[in-house]
Amino acid sequence: MQQHVTESTHRLSGTLDLVTTFSDYDIASVTVDPAGVISDHSLVTCTLPSRCHVSPPATRRVHSWQKIDHSAFIQAIKDSCPGRAPSPSLTADNLFTEYQTMLRSIADRFAPVHEVHSCVRPHSPWFDAECRATRRACRKLER
Repeated sequence: MQQHVTESTHRLSGTLDLVTTFSDYDIASVTVDPAGVISDHSLVTCTLPSRCHVSPPATRRVHSWQKIDHSAFIQAIKDSCPGRAPSPSLTADNLFTEYQTMLRSIADRFAPVHEVHSCVRPHSPWFDAECRATRRACRKLER
C-alpha cells in the first residue's frame, strides 16, 4: 500500500486526510488545498486512471407493438384456429403447438420483427436491484 498525501491536511497540522492505493496503482496528481478555507481540513483532490470496459452494442429482435391496427389484430385472432373451439381429438401438446404457431404468425404479420441496437453500459457497484426498480418506475412515469 502507498500513501500519496505527503503534507499537512489539517489547520492545526498533521496529515488526517489520506489517499491510499496499492503500490502498482499510478496516480497522476494529488493536490492539497490550504486548510481553514471552508473547513479545518484541507480539500484533497487527485486524478485516478480509469479502466473502462466497452462492450459491443447488443442486438435484439423485437416486435413493433405500438404501431399495429388493434381491431384488425383482434379480428385476425378471432378468425384463426385458437379463436375457435378446439377439436376434442387434439392433445394438450398439439393445442399448445397450434396456439403458439398461429399467434406467432399473426404477430409476425401485424408487427414484423426488426433489430434494435442498444449500448450496454456497466452500472456502478452500488446500483442494486432496488435502484434498478426505482429507475424503471421513473422511466415508466416519464413515458
